[in-house]
Amino acid sequence: MRKLLFYLPVFIFLTAFTCDDEPLDSDIDTSFNTPNTGFFTGDWEAVTFDTTITTLTDFDGQEFTSVSDIEGENFDYIISFASDTYTTSGSYDLKVVVSINGEAQNETVQSYENVSGSGSYSVNGNTMTVSGTFFEYEFDGMESSALGGEQEAEFVLSDNGQTMTFNQNQEIIQNAGGIQTVTTVTSTTVLHKL
Repeated sequence: MRKLLFYLPVFIFLTAFTCDDEPLDSDIDTSFNTPNTGFFTGDWEAVTFDTTITTLTDFDGQEFTSVSDIEGENFDYIISFASDTYTTSGSYDLKVVVSINGEAQNETVQSYENVSGSGSYSVNGNTMTVSGTFFEYEFDGMESSALGGEQEAEFVLSDNGQTMTFNQNQEIIQNAGGIQTVTTVTSTTVLHKL
């Protein structure tokens, strides 16, 4: 069960629009927050991400709470936007700290090299909808290409449109085989335009 509780939050994180925390400029120019998709065209480097995934699992009347704090490190990762599509390439590390029912279980660092991917996106106001995944990887024998689908994240532009911060708050409820999970994903991703 511990292995399941560890892999579930990591799996959800890697399919989510990931994330970090960087202080925004105090004089944000909001005119950049309603761009058309052409504004995004070009290369953006990943600066930071930070994700907290809290999963409450009810299995046969027993409840387990798993909290995973995931932080990106050692970025050499680029997202290249065209008018309505994107590609990704590069490498990064994920530092994952997991606790179950309030007790620290483990801390791991997972390295991802030669990451590549592609998909499409659209923008409505300050919300970006992404089809596909920003990351292609193999995790515990499963490839991410099987996990596509649309995801939404709100974004804010700062630094005269050179810094883009995505914020995603998502709740996922799943019921399967007598197991109910409620997962809350809170993440922030910061990209810088090259």
